[in-house]
Amino acid sequence: IQNKNLKFIQIVYGFLTQGRPGSDEWITALLISYSLDYYQWNYITDSEGNQNIFTANQDAISIRYQYFRSPFHARFIRFHVFLGTIGPVFDWN
Repeated sequence: IQNKNLKFIQIVYGFLTQGRPGSDEWITALLISYSLDYYQWNYITDSEGNQNIFTANQDAISIRYQYFRSPFHARFIRFHVFLGTIGPVFDWN
């Protein structure tokens, strides 16, 4: 699990993923949860209410942009790496 503190409440529209160029490391699938206060967390869900598994990268170079079906307010975001190559590869920008 990787946590991100956005410093203040913001509207979150989407995210992007990219592997580590020059390596064989990237995330292929992840779950995302968010919170306003760090104590109560909500997962991004699909239209049936199931936790949405986001498909990420298939290589270390490509950038994948993803937008949420419904933008949401959050101060904290958690990326739950579901599948990846050679351990979780993660960096915040």
